[in-house]
Amino acid sequence: MAGFVAGDDDQPGLFGPDDATPASPADELIYLSWGRPDDAEPEDDLEDSEAWLASLPPDVRADYLASASRPAPWDRDGDANPAAFASGGFFDTMLPGHGLAEALEQVTSAGHAALDDDALAGVLQGWQRQVAWTQAGLVMAVSALAGRRLEESERPGSSRVAEHVRDELAVELTMTGRSAARLLELTARLRRLDGVHDALLNGAIDWTRACVFTDELAVLDDDAARQIAGSLLDQACGWTTGQLRAALVRAVLAADPGAAQRRKQAGRTDSRVEAWTELSGNAALAGRELRPADVIAIDAQLSADARWLQSHGVPGTICQLRSLAYTTLLSGRELASVLDDPTGWPHDGHPEASQTHGDGRAPLPDGTAVSRDDTAVPPDGGAPLRDSLAVSRQAAPLRGRAASST
Repeated sequence: MAGFVAGDDDQPGLFGPDDATPASPADELIYLSWGRPDDAEPEDDLEDSEAWLASLPPDVRADYLASASRPAPWDRDGDANPAAFASGGFFDTMLPGHGLAEALEQVTSAGHAALDDDALAGVLQGWQRQVAWTQAGLVMAVSALAGRRLEESERPGSSRVAEHVRDELAVELTMTGRSAARLLELTARLRRLDGVHDALLNGAIDWTRACVFTDELAVLDDDAARQIAGSLLDQACGWTTGQLRAALVRAVLAADPGAAQRRKQAGRTDSRVEAWTELSGNAALAGRELRPADVIAIDAQLSADARWLQSHGVPGTICQLRSLAYTTLLSGRELASVLDDPTGWPHDGHPEASQTHGDGRAPLPDGTAVSRDDTAVPPDGGAPLRDSLAVSRQAAPLRGRAASST
């Protein structure tokens, strides 16, 4: 909410009648704590205004009076001045809310062409603060709904209450049950981290960073979580989510060395395999909440399998070949079966990527081919290289249902 100072043509007193202009961020505190002067009735006289000013804390009153001499960030037509969004400008650090929303709307009403890079950066950051402010408001509304339903319930501790609120949110906000449950979870976690919620409300951090705070501190008790959050909030304003998460992980481990193990054990109760449709129309398959050691071993094996396929002439990047090895493994087929089925190879759009020899053999980098009977044939037509292929397969063990049963 923006503050206001009087124009040059105002009557003697503290506040102008109609053409008031924004002053300083100090006014934000005044209006939030004491009310806006121009909310007063028209019949309020000068004595009331002076009494209001006298009631302010001395430091706030001094800052307010000093703001009257600052240049107004509005032009003569009453529209927001783009320069006020530039670095160091009035709107560059303005708290989010109705005042900033109005300024953003005015300065971009004719588009963004008139904004130089500095002002455009300020507009981007202004909208980011507005979004954070809106998200904080959504959290408060969700919290109010959950609290109301708990009060209305005859069994407040029942899990059915949370399920009911989840379902209600899903309907009201048109989201999936999982998304609604996640929003409820984040809301509950933010309620105990009031400093994080305030930072979100003030636009100091965005929603993604607020979520990092809530997720990483979920394993700690309220006091420890608030202490760590308070110690990192100032730095978090200039950190990416990766930097913030790393700092929180270190702080949590220092505060409670057993926290990481408890988090892993709790997460494994929700281990699952998820499948969904990608935006491209392809599909995705992912294992969640798996044991780290298992994932590291499987990841290394997929890379080894991809290199084995690449060395035997299957075209594609390592990432593509890892995916091919992944689906081959999970479908119960042997890795070598990929060599006999070029139709399943990843193609990069080049015709030669899917070419095979006329007799159905797949080309190898050195000119050697592997026929459909698993016989490696050198380019000079010499003896089959069965032994060489067998050695290569030992480096990347065959996978299948038989292997999984041993």
